[in-house]
Amino acid sequence: MLTFYISMLETEEQQDKFSYIYQNYVGFMYHVAKEVVKEHYLAEDVVHETFLQLIRIIDKVHIDDELTLRAFLRRVTHNKAVDCVRKWDKVRPTEDDELERYDTKHKQCRATIHVEQKSK
Repeated sequence: MLTFYISMLETEEQQDKFSYIYQNYVGFMYHVAKEVVKEHYLAEDVVHETFLQLIRIIDKVHIDDELTLRAFLRRVTHNKAVDCVRKWDKVRPTEDDELERYDTKHKQCRATIHVEQKSK
């Protein structure tokens, strides 16, 4: 995956900086994301989205101070994870939606059975 990200960067300096972040912090970022989203695949998606954001702002990212970089990566990854949860909550059906769908299907089944019985 690193090769894919590196291909999106223009200069060798950007590529070196990004490689350093990826090689040293991908696991840390995954754990930050998983704390929020609670699912492996969603956490991977969050990390991917975070890396895409880092590519867009790579020139503004400073890797000189490890504590500052770690805090920055934690914040960016956490924010992406929260965004993911918000999107997921909008898409995921609620219990009421599931019950409504069940009732609709159940009514359709009863109507079909009723029509079949009448036609016999």
